[in-house]
Amino acid sequence: MKAAAEVDRPHPADHGDGGPDRERGVLAEPVPSRSLHRRAVVVALVVALWLAVQVGLPLIRLVERGGGERPRTFGWQMFSHQLTEPAEQFSITTADGTQPIDVTGLLTSPMRREILYAPQIVAELCARPEVLSVQVRDAEWGTSEVPCR
Repeated sequence: MKAAAEVDRPHPADHGDGGPDRERGVLAEPVPSRSLHRRAVVVALVVALWLAVQVGLPLIRLVERGGGERPRTFGWQMFSHQLTEPAEQFSITTADGTQPIDVTGLLTSPMRREILYAPQIVAELCARPEVLSVQVRDAEWGTSEVPCR
């Protein structure tokens, strides 16, 4: 015997045809569609790819450098450590010889390893009439000399 609430209660999947589920008072379980399954697979692939880049790229950079200098930081690592020395060091050559120069007066904040300062600082140092050349020692890229005159 059916309870009156089961027979008279409208079912969301019932389209008014009074089908067998309506008569038995059983609620039909929704069947997941193919598009929902496809979307879940795409989302899982995007998340897996994102994680692979976040983990794989730093690992590749770590292996590439071997026992060399620590690589210039990138992405989420850019603020992850303190510099023990400036990322780039500058020396100028004048008629009196070569001497290291402190460039902190040209900067608005401490040097960060992920920023290349050399192009701007070399141009500023070469604008001085007494400077014949500028040597740049970068922690990652090595040493280079730029002639000014």
